[in-house]
Amino acid sequence: MIRPRVLRRRLNDGQHRLPLVGFGCWRINHDRVWSLGSWLFNDDNRAARVIYEAIKLGYRYIDGAYFYNIEKAIGYALRRAFADGLVKREQMFITTKVWNNFHSRDRVIENLKISLRELGLSYVDMALIHWPTGFSNGDNVFPMYCNLSNIPRDWEPNSYLETWAGMEDALQLGLTKTIGVANFNIKQLQTLLQNSNIKPVVNQVECNPYYNQIKMLEFCKNNSILMTAYSPLRQGYDLLEEQQLREIAGNHNKTVAQVALRWNIQRGVAVIPKTVNPIHMRQNIYIFDFNLTDQEMQIIDGLKQRPKLLTLGTARSHPDYPFTDGV
Repeated sequence: MIRPRVLRRRLNDGQHRLPLVGFGCWRINHDRVWSLGSWLFNDDNRAARVIYEAIKLGYRYIDGAYFYNIEKAIGYALRRAFADGLVKREQMFITTKVWNNFHSRDRVIENLKISLRELGLSYVDMALIHWPTGFSNGDNVFPMYCNLSNIPRDWEPNSYLETWAGMEDALQLGLTKTIGVANFNIKQLQTLLQNSNIKPVVNQVECNPYYNQIKMLEFCKNNSILMTAYSPLRQGYDLLEEQQLREIAGNHNKTVAQVALRWNIQRGVAVIPKTVNPIHMRQNIYIFDFNLTDQEMQIIDGLKQRPKLLTLGTARSHPDYPFTDGV
């Protein structure tokens, strides 16, 4: 099988390069909240087969997270891929994310060690702060008040700075090769850049043609932070029925999904689409053999914006509430 050549982008640490297309793992298994009541429906072996297929098709960047409840399956898939000679460890770029109930400095290390045990690895290539808002420390991954808002660690603004100090500790300890953030807005990134020793290598945010994150992208480029798009296909909702995208796809004999992903790549944004369908898996990574014209890029840039913000139930009054585009 001829595997696609996936371009990589050098990160701002000057040492590591991130593949511009990764394999997203959210909801391949039930996440840790749903697993509390439905763990019998999780199937790490089934999930591992999906991830193994992605590796076989050419994916070298696997985007996981503690909260996704997927890291055992990633570990199973990696061990099989190593044993079968598909890849070596150094060829893979594995990401995890520190969850909200591990936001105190010492618990960052604890969370990453749990993830490494489940992955069966001695290090990850990148660790991210999953959200800028921390929950109460403890075993409950989704603590809630009786009014269904999340219980924060405290009500102090910028408490993620302590979390970032823990991320810097993890980097020094060799638990991860690079560190970054997810779901941070511009104001939060500015605060982090002004109060940290190490710059985040990426900011991972929701981004697709219906939520182009143009202000965030400009800020990240100006500060040498690679923006990474999750939900780059809007989870398969109305985006794939967009008539203008269909017309552009026809011009290139490509799918709408391939056009949407290529649009982000040409803007300098990495993408992490998720699918369990091997056909779509293959299509999503074959996006480096064509280019959108300037006119086509402008058409996509001009699509009506319909953001679909994931709040995780976070109280909107919280000063760290993660609006990702703008200040």
